[in-house]
Parts: sequence; C-alpha cells; structure tokens
Amino acid sequence: MKNFVFSFMLPAVFLCLAVCVKCGYTAEAAKVEKCPVLGVKINEATKVSYEYEGKKYDFCCKECVEVFKKNPDKFIKEGEIDAGKTICPVLGVKINEATKVSYEYKGKMYDFCCKECIDVFKKDPDKFIKEGEVDTGGMKCPVLGVKINEATKVSYEYKGKMYDFCCKECVDVFKKDPDKFIKESEVDAGGMKCPVLGVKINEATKISYEHKGKMYDFCCKECVDVFKKDPDKFIKEGEVDAGSMKCPVLGVKINEATKISYEHKGKMYDFCCKECVDVFKKDPDKFIKEGEVSAGGMKCPVLGVKINEATKVSYEYKGKMYDFCCKECVDIFKKNPDKYIREGSVPVPGK
Repeated sequence: MKNFVFSFMLPAVFLCLAVCVKCGYTAEAAKVEKCPVLGVKINEATKVSYEYEGKKYDFCCKECVEVFKKNPDKFIKEGEIDAGKTICPVLGVKINEATKVSYEYKGKMYDFCCKECIDVFKKDPDKFIKEGEVDTGGMKCPVLGVKINEATKVSYEYKGKMYDFCCKECVDVFKKDPDKFIKESEVDAGGMKCPVLGVKINEATKISYEHKGKMYDFCCKECVDVFKKDPDKFIKEGEVDAGSMKCPVLGVKINEATKISYEHKGKMYDFCCKECVDVFKKDPDKFIKEGEVSAGGMKCPVLGVKINEATKVSYEYKGKMYDFCCKECVDIFKKNPDKYIREGSVPVPGK
C-alpha cells in the first residue's frame, strides 16, 4: 500500500516543480518580500525594480529607488552594519572576536570593538543604528529624506502636527516609531543661538542663510562665511580637541590606565583604544580642530576669517590689543582668551 501511495505522489511532486520552474519561482525569489530601503512588505502590483551590478532589486516605491541609488551598499544586506555583524556600529572597524564587547538594546544584541564604543552607543543608539534622520515640516520626507512630490504626497497627523511623506509606505514606517524620525536638533534653523559661535542672536542684526532647504540664523555675516565652508561641522556636534582628556575620535573620557598614544606631525595624541587610533590614521584632519589664528594678524582669532577694517572690533588683553571681526567674537574670546592666543602672538601695531 505504501509503495502504491509513493508511486502515485511522486509524479505529482515533479509536476509541481515543473510549474514552479516555468513560472520563474525560486526559493531566492520568494525571499525578496521586503523593500531594501524601508523594510516594508512590497506590493506586487505597485513594486518598482532596479538593477545594480547585475542583480535586480525590488522596491515598494520609486522614491526608495532614488534613495538606494545614492548609496546602494548601505541597503545591500551583505554590507549592512547591524547587530551580530563583524563591524563595530560606532567606529565602523572590523571587530576582533577575541576582544569584542556586546550590549543588548531593545531585545537585540550588538557587538562592539571596545567598551568605550558601548558608552558612546548608549548615549544615542538610534544615531548608530540608522544614519541621521531628516527634520519634519520641510519639503522632504521625514523617513526617506527625499523631496516630496506635491501631487502624490501623503499626510499624517501626529500629536497635533501634520507631517507630509513621499508615499504611504513611509507613513507606515513612521507610525511604528514617530520619535525616531522627529529630530530634536540642538542647533537647528530658527534657533536663538548662532550655530557657529553659540551666542544668543540679536533679532535686530541677525543674518539668515539657506542650506539644503532649511533656513539658519547667525549673529553676523562672518559666521555665515565660516558656516558655508563646512556646514556639517556646525550642524553636528563639534569634534574634540586632541591632547585633552577626551578621545579625539569618540569624545569619551580617556582612561589613563588604558590610553593609547599616537604621534602625528610632531604632536602626540591620546585615544581611548587602538581602534580609535586606526580610525584617526585614515583621516587625521577630520578629528583635529582647525588651529586658532594668532592675534594681531588680518584674521579674527576666534573665527579665523579675514577682518574687515571698516567693521573690526578691538579688545585689550594683558597689555596687547586684539582685533576681531565682530563683537560676538570678542564676547567668546573673553570667556577663554588663552584658547585663542597662540604662543608667540604679535600685538597689533600702534598699541
């Protein structure tokens, strides 16, 4: 009886396999159910496909395709920095299995190259799980960061405020964790403090500048010029000076017992771990603060911009006269003069 049943079912199995092959159904194709960018289930009727390096990827909407094009490796599973991978989520360096440190967050286990990276991760986990979110209220989707098409935008109300999105899939993602996509930026457009100097902005003399669709206010035009050179430096938190008690890479306090030193251009820098030294070596200038400008020159000791003779402001300190581009810089200088005075500085002639 068993042989009879087996001989009857075997042809049926082969028939099913033949149908699957003919339809192009494979186990690999069955796995492609979620959008690589948003992670939501893809609707077969509205899916959009895109080929990259000989492989076809499916997406829930065309906006996700545009985001994918900008940085494909970010969304390709093999290259993701995620829990359980061999790359540290904070520093991005390969993790040594023998010295790795693990930490659990929201039910998931993450591996790090050192305990200092865990301390940094704990302060703002979402910063390292997903790259910077986009502010709401602008012309860009809070989830994907792409420009919203007015004709196809989808709106959703949260805590009395209306948010616009590029597609309904983004609304679904937003609903799961709204606070993740609503930025609480300290230095943001419309703030009361200058993003460059950090001083209170005088409404009567403030100067505004638009960057990537957002308006930023400054205390003076010199600060606008400094901001233009490197906007990300002032939107993000400032880097830490080398030679202090904090690691130039991670910004955490350095343990004297375990610190590691490295010489660069004749100066010695201290780090919290060897992994930070490796990161520093790749791009030292990224972690070394721009050198202050000596007093008495044609540049402002605080901002480092060229001083306009017609609008310069002078201030005397320890018998020497220093020139500044604006009064706000004088106020900053007064708080910590030695920070801006280099050894061997020359006083302004005429004092």
